[in-house]
Order: sequence, then structure tokens, then C-alpha cells
Amino acid sequence: MAKSGVKYFKHLDLLRIIACISIFLFHLGLIKGGYLAVCLFFTLSGYLGCIKNYRKNKFNILEYYKGKILNIYVPMVMVLLVTVYISKFFQDIAWLNLKLEVKSVLLNYNNFWQISTNVDYFTKSINSPLTHLWYISMLIQYELVFPFIFMLFKKIGKSVSKGLSVFLLTLISVFLAVYFAHVTVSKGIMISYYDSFARAYSYMFGITLGFTHVFFGIPIKKRFRIRPLLMIFYIILTGVLVYMFMSIDSSSNLFIFAMIATSVITLRLIDYSIIINNSFCRPIVKYLASISYEVYLIQYPVIYYVTVNNYPNKYLLIVSITLVSSIILGFIFNRNFKGRLVKIIKFLLVAVMLIFVVMGARIFALESDNVEEMKRLEEQLKQNEELINVSNEEQMKSLQQEDENWEKELEKLTNSSDGLGEYITSMKITGIGDSVLLGAVPGLYKKFPNGYFDGKVSRTDCQLPGLLDEINNNGKLYDTVIMNLGTNGSCKNTDVIMEKLKDKKVYWLSIVNDYQVPKVAKDIYDYPNRYPNVKIIDWKNISKDHTEYFYKDGIHLTSSGITGYVNAIYETLYNDYKSEYDLKIQELQKKRDEELKKRITFIGNSSLISVYPKLNEDIKSTNIITNKDYDYETLVSDIEKAKTDKKLNHRLVFVLDNTFKVSKQKIDELFKTLDGYEITFVSFTSSIDKLDNAKVINFYDELKDKNMLHKDKVHLSDQGIERLKTILINYLNE
Repeated sequence: MAKSGVKYFKHLDLLRIIACISIFLFHLGLIKGGYLAVCLFFTLSGYLGCIKNYRKNKFNILEYYKGKILNIYVPMVMVLLVTVYISKFFQDIAWLNLKLEVKSVLLNYNNFWQISTNVDYFTKSINSPLTHLWYISMLIQYELVFPFIFMLFKKIGKSVSKGLSVFLLTLISVFLAVYFAHVTVSKGIMISYYDSFARAYSYMFGITLGFTHVFFGIPIKKRFRIRPLLMIFYIILTGVLVYMFMSIDSSSNLFIFAMIATSVITLRLIDYSIIINNSFCRPIVKYLASISYEVYLIQYPVIYYVTVNNYPNKYLLIVSITLVSSIILGFIFNRNFKGRLVKIIKFLLVAVMLIFVVMGARIFALESDNVEEMKRLEEQLKQNEELINVSNEEQMKSLQQEDENWEKELEKLTNSSDGLGEYITSMKITGIGDSVLLGAVPGLYKKFPNGYFDGKVSRTDCQLPGLLDEINNNGKLYDTVIMNLGTNGSCKNTDVIMEKLKDKKVYWLSIVNDYQVPKVAKDIYDYPNRYPNVKIIDWKNISKDHTEYFYKDGIHLTSSGITGYVNAIYETLYNDYKSEYDLKIQELQKKRDEELKKRITFIGNSSLISVYPKLNEDIKSTNIITNKDYDYETLVSDIEKAKTDKKLNHRLVFVLDNTFKVSKQKIDELFKTLDGYEITFVSFTSSIDKLDNAKVINFYDELKDKNMLHKDKVHLSDQGIERLKTILINYLNE
């Protein structure tokens, strides 16, 4: 992206423009693989640096550095300090690392600074207007060592062997590509992407091709003399690059391949560009390419300020401001414009720019590095971590005691010989029916005091779906349900009813007036075949020889009929629940499972560490897994260890603030591995409002109140801690 004085080749500039647009779209979050285009720029920079300087009669290292300072460093410093100045117009923006980050850019070690602060270039989160300047720092690092590489291999080529020079460069380039792959696998994408040595393969590929061309010419010229054919190859390979730029996400298994392949394809496209060079649309292409560096410098600050302030028509605004600003900056540094008026305009623009630069420099000089304040925050987090460790130990002891108590109760039940009848009468059952059941309600409550019974004259199954919902909402729809419907006919709602009762154990009484509603009576006996959870209480056959059970209508119950009716239900339940051992063990296990399901494991980073000591005052049966510096790999590792150690409770609550830089896709992938757990994710970002395998609590809207955050606009203030605590307690107690 640095400007070059070599012979003009339009198709190289086309590559510049494609790469510049791809990076821009990637920074806007519109394509997945735009980060790959940086490999193209590194390769092109290495190639052009070699070609340009080889043609000079004498290589002057001071002149070389002077050119790079004027073409790369000075524009960057101007954009940097203007960005600092503009930041003060936005009071809601907390750029806590301004001092340290700007210093890292000015001294050209920003890529290493970003490694030290765990900045994730791929999360699409906009945390600083300078995130993109890692590339410039890395490029300047390469430009600083380029003269020594260039002079060494030029000397080898001239004094020893051209072939040896190119061979050694090729060997070094391949070694660096292998090293990049090794670092990616062993240390992670973020290290390999920001590490200057790991990324040097692209730059060295370009230098290697440059020396190949100056020593041996362009080898493919001898094999391909038909320019239209080369143009086809150029278009195909360019299309492959564009496809990669659009589709290969950093999380893809193809990441390493795509990074290296981009540089290799660029080498071949450089060959084609030089051979098929033509002047079609030359002025337009040349101008657009000439401001590509300015576009790169300016785009990210514009994206940052527009995005964090949520301006409308975001994309149109970003593109417009970036292009206009790039044209102005390019105009300032372009020495080809002549004329009095042009000089006056340029002078005025430079004057305004210098004012901004001076103001930005003043802000930088006076800015506190916030180190002491951050130390206090770190100390508070450390104290909270110590409290959490103590709390975790106490909670584990408490939960262990609960487990021991359960085991003792289980042992007691195993050896007990309590009567089954006592258990049956203590059951929570729900009875629903018509006037037959309504008449028996006093006897039912006497026999089953913990039950709930709802009878109504002339009731059919027509009204039941809504009634079941009402009973369920009131918490009275127990696991055992007695149904006495059909005497008054049916609306054929049985399928709907049983769908609502599919998780219940249903006992359905047969009806005695089968002569009046024969179809309904017959259907009731068939219910067990249709619904696996239904059993029949055969009231018709139980009562057929007991005329004393009924009034003259042969349907409604006398006092003795109520007794028989209640006993029929009781005896069916008694016979169905054959063993006191099995029943009580089952209930105990169910109770145990419910208790286990209420247990919570909190998992999170700094915000959880801040809120948990207060949270733990109101929510018991919890444990906590924390790391204030969580990244995805560390989080996954801690969760797997907790699963192995059986310290992961049924309910998982994730509290990961914006210092955790992981995409929604990665979180979904993690939660897929936690199937069977009830997961809640507290979202601190607008980009995660829904997850496939978890309930999302939107805390992002709360953070619009800036009082919720610490000065760094990341960690929670006391007010934010209280608010998060309230939200979590209300949710977990629902």
C-alpha cells in the first residue's frame, strides 16, 4: 500500500484496489475473509521495494528511510493525532488505553501491544479507532530491515550466484510460512496474525519474486506468449482471491491455507500483471490505487466513531467520510499537483491539518495512562477473587453435606417398611370431572388431603383444554391426574387434552351410562391403547352390582357410592404403585433431581468477579468458575475440567463482558457441547441477542446508561454491579 516509483502496471493497481475494498468491507463486518488481503499488500510491498531499489545505480539507505518516513510514517502520524483530537468531541467514548496505544503506534510496536492486551482483530467489535494500525507497525518493521536483506542478497547474487540468492530467499520464505502455520496451531490465530516474524513470509515471498525478476526476468513469458490467455488466468486467479476474501472466516479450518495461498496467488498475479499491462482506464485505476493507503489509514477511525455513536445510515456515512478524507489527505501528500490556486488550497488544508495534529499531540501529551486507576480496579478484582475462593469452599462443603444427608435418607428408605397406603393418601393428585366427581369431592379431599379436585355439572371435554392451562398456571396440575369425563358426551377433544397431559400419569374412570353414550364409553376403554400414560379405573364394572351407590338416575353417587368411588380410585392407585420401596425411592430421587437442577454454576470474567460477592448473598447452591482474562480456549478448557470433576451444575449462567472477544458462532459451538444443561448467557453486546442453545439476558441495553460502567467503559461500576445483581436474582428466582 506504500507508494512506489516503479514503472506503472495497471493490473497491480487493480489488485491494490480489490484488496483495499476487501479490507474495508471486512472492517465493516460485511465479508468474512477481508483480513486475507493484508497478505497481498505485504507481498506486493516486498516485491515493489526490491524492483524499485534494484534499478537505482546506488542504493542509499538514508534516502530509503527518508522516503518511507514521508510516504508511510508521516501520513500515519497525522491521521493518528487527528484521530486523538477528534476523540475528545465524543464524551461517551472511553479510550482508556489512549496513552499506551498511541505510544505503541508512534514507536511501531502496536502489533505486539495488541498481543499483550489480547485484542481480537476478528470479533468485529470496535474497541479502538487504531486497531488496524498493527499492519502499519508491522510494515514499518519490515521496511526497517529491508535494506539489509536487500543489500545482502543483491551482493550474493552479484558476487556469488544469482541462483543461490533466489534459492536462499525461497528457502527462508518457505521456512517462515511453515513457522506461521506452527505458531497458529500451537499458540492460536491471534498470536500468529500479529507476530511480525510469523507474518514475514508474505513480505519475503515478494522480495523473492523481485530478485527472481531482476536476476532472471519473468519465467512465464517464455511459456505464455498469448496475452488474452494470460488475461483469462489473471481473471480466474483474481476471482479465487475475491472468493477467499468474501468467504473464508478466521475460524475456518482453511485459515492457514488461505493466508499462505493468498501470498502465493499474489506472486502469480504479479507476473500476469506485468506481462498483460495496458493503459485502459489507466488514470482512474491509478488514482484510486494512489489513495489506497489513505483509505486504509482513515477507514477504521471513521468506522469507530460512526459505530459507537450509532449514527443513522451508517454504511453510507462511513464510505462518504472515508473517501472524502482520503482524497483530501492524498491531495496534501501528492507532489504532482501544480498551479497557484492548488498551492493555496494545499497550504490551507495543511494548516488546518497541522492545527488538528498539534491539538491531538497536546491531548496525547497530557493524557493520563490510567495505570493507577486500573491498578485499583485490579486490586478490587483480586480481593473479590479471594472472596470467591472462600465462598466456593463454603458452598462445596454445604453441597457435600446435602449430598450426605440425601444418601442417609435413601438408606433409611431402603430399610423402611412404612405402609404403602400412607404414601398413597399423601400423594398430590389432580382430579377433574363432571357432576359425578363434583359430588365425590368431600370424600376425595378426606382421602387425599394433598390433592386438588375440580368438578362441574354438565362438563364435557369441550372446556378442558383451557381449564388445564388454568390449573397448570396455578400450580395445581400434579403428576397424577384423575379424569372422570364422558357422562355428558364428548367434543372429541381427547387428543388435545392428552397432549397437555402427556407428561402426567392419567387415571380415567369408565362411565356407567354407556347405554346413553355408547361411543364415548367404548372410546374410554380404548384410551390406554391410544395414550401410553393412561390407565383405566373401571368404575362401571366395580359398581355394577352396587345399586346402593347411585341415586335413581343410576349415575350420581349416594354417600355409600362416594365411599365406593373414592375407594376405587384409591385401590387402583394402590395396586399401580406396588412397592413402597420403589415409590418412595422414586420420589426421593425426583426431589433430589429437582434440587440438583436448582444448583447453579456461574461462569465468567471480570464482571462476574465484580458482582458475585453481592450475588451470593441472595442465591445459594452455587459455585463459580472465573478467569478475568478468559479467551475461548481457556473457557473451553475450564468447562471441560469442571465436567470431569463433576463441578458443573445443571444451571449454567455465563457472565462474560466485552473483554471476552469471541464471536456468536463460537459461543453457539461451545453451548452445543453442553447439551442437557440449562444455559443462560448475559449479553454485554448488541451482536449477541439470540443463541441456539441458551436463553439470552440482554444487559447491553442497561449499559446504555453510562453510569453502569467504570471509567474504562468495560468494567461495571457499583451501580452496574447492583443492576446486574438485581436482574440475575429476579431471573434465577422465577
